[in-house]
Amino acid sequence: MKCQECNKEKAIVHLTDIEGGKKVERHLCLECAQKLGVAYPATVSLSTLSELISQVSGSQPEQARDVPDINCSVCGMSLAEFQKEGRFGCANDYQVFREHISGLLERVHDGRVHVGKVPRARGADLKTQTEVRALRAQLNTAVSREDYEEAARLRDELAKRLGREEGPES
Repeated sequence: MKCQECNKEKAIVHLTDIEGGKKVERHLCLECAQKLGVAYPATVSLSTLSELISQVSGSQPEQARDVPDINCSVCGMSLAEFQKEGRFGCANDYQVFREHISGLLERVHDGRVHVGKVPRARGADLKTQTEVRALRAQLNTAVSREDYEEAARLRDELAKRLGREEGPES
């Protein structure tokens, strides 16, 4: 695609703006983008991003909050360091800081349950486990509602799924 400004070079900067309630896309070469004052590549520091998130969510800036003095026993990272840097030092930090970051993770990932891609090697097994968990939850709900016909149907479906996990069907 050619630059919409000079119509000569290849467009490598792609902008999307909302003007008057309509989406307007502009495709520019690097030179034209720089002439128009568009920074490329667009860079945003983690502290700027943190401030922006605070403004959008209406919460107070991270520095204004009381931050508990908690450190990871594996990497030594503190909660204050995480809030400043925006990334963890090791996988253990997710457990250590869980109660302080659960809301953030939920907002960022739109939930607390992983719904992304699954490796092919484990895909079928994980899919079955997820279905079994969902069936158990539905079964418990049906029993608590005293909908015993639905509960019996779900029980049978659950037994069928578990039978597949344990071995070949007979």
